[in-house]
Amino acid sequence: CYLCKKGRKNLVYFMNKAETLISIKLKKSIIPYLKRYYVKDYLKNKETTFKDIQKLFKSKVAIRSSFDEDGEKKSNAGKYTSSLNVNPEKTKSLDFNINKVISSFTKKKNILKQQFFVQLMVPNVKLSGVITTIDLKSHTKKYVINYFQGKNTTFVTSGKKNTKVIKYIDNKKYKLHSPFNELIQSVKEI
Repeated sequence: CYLCKKGRKNLVYFMNKAETLISIKLKKSIIPYLKRYYVKDYLKNKETTFKDIQKLFKSKVAIRSSFDEDGEKKSNAGKYTSSLNVNPEKTKSLDFNINKVISSFTKKKNILKQQFFVQLMVPNVKLSGVITTIDLKSHTKKYVINYFQGKNTTFVTSGKKNTKVIKYIDNKKYKLHSPFNELIQSVKEI
């Protein structure tokens, strides 16, 4: 989100997921290449969208929602559908998966103004998960890393059991081992 000060009032503007990922400039982390598309443009001329995707992406992609994700008092993280490991060369698969993502948008009245994005899949995943900077149960400030070791990148976000959790309070005496220390440094950069 962007925090803007105007006089004495603070105005908060929350960007959607695609806008946020595009705007972040990082030195310690890499955000896989992505391109966003407006639903209205896609529905008006699907072939143009397919050709653009096929020109830009030569390996498997994720088709992700960028709709009404977060606000000041709520988070819709995980609410909308994402399609993973989509072959961009297969037009029927692109069409099916883009429509699946768009169909998950629950507020239909502004759907034409909404966005989805296509992003390169990360190859050779060994570990994936979710990190927060606050313990959601105790509301204390600490890093909570919920992760899964293996190729399945949806294991944690789909709520499956057998994930591992690390809770860490930043300090000078104890450091996490690799790759978790590097992860904490990347989160600090964001």
